[in-house]
Amino acid sequence: MASAGGERILMKLGERTQPLVLGDRRGPGVSGAGTTWRGLPFETHRMRTSQARPAVEMGPLAGDLGVLVILDGAVQITSRDGQHVGHTTGSTGAMMILSGDAPRRFEKVEGSALAAAINVSGAWLERMELTGGWSRVSFTSDDTVHGFARTIRDEIAGGAASGPVFADSISLALLSHITRRHGFGMGARVEGRGQLSAVQRERLRELVQQNLASDLSLTSLSGEVGVSPRHFVTLFRRAFGTSPHRYVIEQRIAAAERMIRSGQRDFAAIALAVGFSSQSHLTTAFRAARGVTPGRFVREHAR
Repeated sequence: MASAGGERILMKLGERTQPLVLGDRRGPGVSGAGTTWRGLPFETHRMRTSQARPAVEMGPLAGDLGVLVILDGAVQITSRDGQHVGHTTGSTGAMMILSGDAPRRFEKVEGSALAAAINVSGAWLERMELTGGWSRVSFTSDDTVHGFARTIRDEIAGGAASGPVFADSISLALLSHITRRHGFGMGARVEGRGQLSAVQRERLRELVQQNLASDLSLTSLSGEVGVSPRHFVTLFRRAFGTSPHRYVIEQRIAAAERMIRSGQRDFAAIALAVGFSSQSHLTTAFRAARGVTPGRFVREHAR
């Protein structure tokens, strides 16, 4: 599987490269392709009973990793490795890792399941400074990966309104978890610095304030202090007491609050000015942070 720049996930099928198909030829249900989602390439597919005669080699592209998560239902997959026939069964909450460097010859799928396909390209692994080799993993239960997959699905289905920092953060968290639990020796380069300096903290504050209406990303933030995105999340939390995503959201809400207190009442314009995708996105975030909607806030703090 492979994807970049909001395109479909690709797969290797025999000698061909084509958009990912997992049983239902109509294509994915929810897909990050063509949206503002900038996290790991993600699609949902309905897997159904099917058979390939003869067995056909399929899987991610060379150098890529594929993560298959059963969101609902159950399937049994039959594959061949030479003369050996293997069976693996996955039900709700199970996940499987597929390596493009060790493709399987798939023969049969039995059952029905809604599955999430997540592609991890070599570029993503390099970006997160993850090193070492991935191994294939047959279906195994993993509630954490299942939870991440559902959250990503809901985020994309909702228009990816939380922005690039959230997309980066949840993608990084998913990769970190898979690395720790399923990576088989995979690790990350250890950074020498254990905390951000006062100058770096101030630079990050300024960068966020100056770019509230922009698509801030972990890559741009971490680049300001010269560390990898993976290590940056830990350093940021130590320095600010919260994640980069939550910090940016709080700064946007605080800016919106200042605009409302100054007398501005066009909530749609305020939302766009501080980086929310819509008035409804601002309302949801404002209520979660302040306990009231912007309209109620105006009534309670009318000058």
